[in-house]
Amino acid sequence: MLKEGRLPFASYTALLFLVLVFQSCDARKTRNANNCPTSSCGTINISPPFRLNTDPNNCGDVKYNLSCEDNSTVALYWGNSVNKKFYVQEIDYNGHTIRVVDAGVDKHDCSSVPRVPLDYHSYNDSYIYYHYRRYYMYHDYTPIVQRNSAIIFVKCENPVNSPLYLDRGACWRNGSSPAKSVDESSYHYAIIGDDFTVGELMDQCTIERKSLLLLPFKNSINKSCLEIHRQLAYGFQLKWCDVHCTRGCIIETPNYGSFCYLGS
Repeated sequence: MLKEGRLPFASYTALLFLVLVFQSCDARKTRNANNCPTSSCGTINISPPFRLNTDPNNCGDVKYNLSCEDNSTVALYWGNSVNKKFYVQEIDYNGHTIRVVDAGVDKHDCSSVPRVPLDYHSYNDSYIYYHYRRYYMYHDYTPIVQRNSAIIFVKCENPVNSPLYLDRGACWRNGSSPAKSVDESSYHYAIIGDDFTVGELMDQCTIERKSLLLLPFKNSINKSCLEIHRQLAYGFQLKWCDVHCTRGCIIETPNYGSFCYLGS
């Protein structure tokens, strides 16, 4: 039996290990902050873990590379692919979220659509999506309220009469409904919500693309195509891992959420 007030050697070893780990992490963070002043592009401040591709190699995390274009616009290239471009609208360093908009969406052209197909299974090792359920971050069990909802772009050979199918053609045909797209060869719709299944797809309709937009647009009922387009142009949120002593994430399905872990 241990005497009161004394700890076994293994406990001291574990305690020393924890102290060294946290000191190492804190030292790394301080050293990075001292050598890498905050940069900016337009109205966006760039701080670790983010970095501009023109920053010194020791600044920030290469997984969170951003590009400053025309000295005014911050671009994020998903998976470092030039074909998967997003414009950064806002970075919340306290909430670990970044709001982005697909480069294919022009707020002045409601016929424009996202170029990059996204859904909750298209994550990479740098970012995870907000989805509409709650989940818990493994390291502190803090509940996170999700912000995004899925939007599905559908093309049909015939007009569809359903409250779930928002007529996108009405945006560029002065509100006439149903309206064909600019090429006059098909009917284009948007479906909003995470519960839509392929089985609900109407005959002679195909899914063109999936993307994300911020809640509270859970469905398209009573929403105009202009409202939806404004929300697309506002963007959606991504969450990055807490990279303070972190080098990765365990990514689960939307049903079970995502967990960050400490790594070397």
